[in-house]
Amino acid sequence: MGTLGGTDLGYISSERHKISAPKIALPETDATSGGTPSADTKKTYLNTLMKPVRRITVTGTIFGDISTLQSFISAIEGKAGTDSSNDTFSFSSDTTGNSYDVLVEDFDWEFEAGEPEQLQYSMVLVEGNTT
Repeated sequence: MGTLGGTDLGYISSERHKISAPKIALPETDATSGGTPSADTKKTYLNTLMKPVRRITVTGTIFGDISTLQSFISAIEGKAGTDSSNDTFSFSSDTTGNSYDVLVEDFDWEFEAGEPEQLQYSMVLVEGNTT
């Protein structure tokens, strides 16, 4: 279980965290051979381009009548910026016990035939702030 900006996320079946920091690798050039890159990887210059970014992928299921499911979709789509907001929201996870300030980068949902009272969803959250 968890919440996103006060919206209950129901049953969370998966929560994946990925931290990445884009890097650039520049091989040292050999002046004696016309500036061609060195084949020695120990002479490669590495530099971090940006600060690390955490992306959290959450998948889960919401159970309820059609009105409950539609309310959930509207609430998360609003947080995803379809209402033109650029606000961050608090994501709290019972899985990790942590809380993160996030933007909603992606939100996918799906009704399955024969399961009219449940909604499968997946979302990608990006930790950070907009100020």
